[in-house]
Amino acid sequence: MKKLSLLVLIAMLFCMGCAKEESVSPNAQKVLEAMMTCPNPDLFTNESAAVIGDEGVENNEAGAKEWERIEENWKKQVGDCISEEYFEKFFNTVAMTYYTESEASGEPISIASMELEEKGEITELVRVNLKKGDDTEEQVSILFTYDSEGKIQKIEAK
Repeated sequence: MKKLSLLVLIAMLFCMGCAKEESVSPNAQKVLEAMMTCPNPDLFTNESAAVIGDEGVENNEAGAKEWERIEENWKKQVGDCISEEYFEKFFNTVAMTYYTESEASGEPISIASMELEEKGEITELVRVNLKKGDDTEEQVSILFTYDSEGKIQKIEAK
């Protein structure tokens, strides 16, 4: 009887060790890599940031065209991950956060690692360890909310 109990216990421990650990979803990973790998002239340039309506910018056709080019690149890179309804808001706010920070500091930003903190039915909380410049590290948590089709409908820092 002891042998049988021991075998059952070993089998249970083995199965627990084989259980698949959840990881960051492909959509979240793809968006985070695009958002937090700076600089990237395909996804942000100074010229694209100076659009019509900015203080001191009256008629910047080149800036407007560059903004359109950058938006198209974002659509190509992560458009399939984000709901159509959310994409414009994402592009005009969240997507540019780390690019403007990198531009202001003059230092590159990259992802050192990311891990899933929590996964709900329609949400996913991801902890990202960022490397800024040569020696600064920062940890941020990003919450993703998904629609019924599995596309991102909201991104927020926690």
